[in-house]
Amino acid sequence: MGFIVLSAILALGVGYASAADFTIPNQGLPDPGDSANDLPANLISTALNWFFVIAGIICIVVIIWAGITYATAGGDEEKVGKAKGRLIYGIIGIAVIIGSYAITQVIYQSINGGGNSLPAPPKL
Repeated sequence: MGFIVLSAILALGVGYASAADFTIPNQGLPDPGDSANDLPANLISTALNWFFVIAGIICIVVIIWAGITYATAGGDEEKVGKAKGRLIYGIIGIAVIIGSYAITQVIYQSINGGGNSLPAPPKL
């Protein structure tokens, strides 16, 4: 059922898309003469974004690992305790990542004059 709903949403969304909606991103390094495209700032922003993505993936893997450990514990209290600990650490890790991302965005916005533009997330 969910697959049918998702397919319908995607089909309707594609019907409303037009060629004007699609833009080709700027490829290559930024223009060195353009002060808005400062290379060190872009490198730091990109590195931080990748750090947050990788840390989030690690936290999700820890949560999945905890779930598998819990499911296969078979009533063993030691394994259940370890699984609960991993689950708590994974959830705390995600909360720390979200908080860190929010703090870095506040700092980024205050340095750049408080505009509404956020750096683009990394392309996977």
